[in-house]
Amino acid sequence: MFGIFKRLFGTKQASALCAEVPELHWPPTGLFPLLAAGTSYHDEAISQLAGNAPGKAALVFCTARLVPEDTNPHDPNAVAVFIQGEKLGYLPRSCAPAFREAFARFGLPLGPTTCDAVIANGLLVDRKQYSYAIELDVAAEPESAPTLSSPSYPGMSRQDPNPVFHRQEDGRFVTTVRLGHGILDDMHKHRRMGSWTTENWSTINYYLDNRKGIGLGYKLFGIPKEMHRGMFGEAEPDAQVEFIEGRMATVSLKPVEATQ
Repeated sequence: MFGIFKRLFGTKQASALCAEVPELHWPPTGLFPLLAAGTSYHDEAISQLAGNAPGKAALVFCTARLVPEDTNPHDPNAVAVFIQGEKLGYLPRSCAPAFREAFARFGLPLGPTTCDAVIANGLLVDRKQYSYAIELDVAAEPESAPTLSSPSYPGMSRQDPNPVFHRQEDGRFVTTVRLGHGILDDMHKHRRMGSWTTENWSTINYYLDNRKGIGLGYKLFGIPKEMHRGMFGEAEPDAQVEFIEGRMATVSLKPVEATQ
């Protein structure tokens, strides 16, 4: 951008014009493939931004600013991640060099850019705080150049991660859930689901099998036991993943009487 303005207007005016141009934004894919590193050092700041209540995980869609740190004493390829002016982590160290090289590949000067982001996890239960995650909707080796398009989330869009079920005419209960980071790469190809609970749990939890079938798999959501009993009685419903788009999965639970 600076090079184009410099050829047209000269160095001084080009600098002024570049200062007025919004930062370039990476085209969103909806997959949020990169997980910011070093976020555990900024839990307090992330918690303030996430604003999730005790007993609830965070799910906040927002915009991240990616700023190369050439003078970083630990990694000359470092790219810092800022949200709402707060530095909350970095691109993974293994990804930063390829990310920087993409600027040259697209004929762009290296500088700050923005991307869609989401703050997830951070569940606080029984005085135990689970770690937050910052997922970035940009690849380590982007296939498309950033543009002057507006961010998808100019503000902080806080959403409830708990599922809302809608009963269909055929008796199915349908909801949409967001798949956690890494699930798409490791889920079982048949998308098998199952439920599990214990006497001590207040919910009946639903899990998606991982590729190797180890353990319970990936937790998708939990339903309070009383609510579950009202929906399905004492029988376990038939649970299916109907389709997946990006990181969102549409799930249906069909009561036993509806399957007969």
